[in-house]
Amino acid sequence: MIFSFLLTSLMAWFTPTPTPVNPTACQAKLMVRKGIGTIPRGFTFLKGYPVDGKNGKKKRVEYSYILSRNSKYLITLSTQSNKSEGLKITILNARKKAIATSYVDGKYYDGIQYTCQKTGLYYIRFTYDTKKTKSYCSGGVLSFRR
Repeated sequence: MIFSFLLTSLMAWFTPTPTPVNPTACQAKLMVRKGIGTIPRGFTFLKGYPVDGKNGKKKRVEYSYILSRNSKYLITLSTQSNKSEGLKITILNARKKAIATSYVDGKYYDGIQYTCQKTGLYYIRFTYDTKKTKSYCSGGVLSFRR
C-alpha cells in the first residue's frame, strides 16, 4: 500500500505535462523574410515589420520611422497567400494625418510608394479589414531609393 502510494507520487512528480502548442501561431518574421526577397532592383532594404493581428483581436499595428526628404520609399506587404486583400498600409505624418494609403478606390494593393517631401518622423500603419480577410499574419518591408 505504501509502495503503491510512493510509486504514484513519484510518477505524478516526474510525469511531464504536455505544453500546449498553437499550430496556427503567426509566423510574421517569416513573412518579413519572404518580403525582403521581393524588393525590386534599385531599392535598398531598410526595415522589416512583423504584422501579427493576433487572430483578428488586433486590427491595427503601427510603427514609426524617420524618413528623409527627396528619398523614394517603398513599403510592401508579404502574406502567406501573396494577396493583400483586407490589409492596407497607411503612411501618416508626425501629427498622425494620413498622407498615403495602399487602399484606393475600393481596391487593396500590396505596396505603396511615397516620395518624402520633408525629413521627419512618420508612422506606418497596417490595418486589417475583418470583413475582407481571415488571415491576420503578414510582414511589411520598408525599402528606399534616392
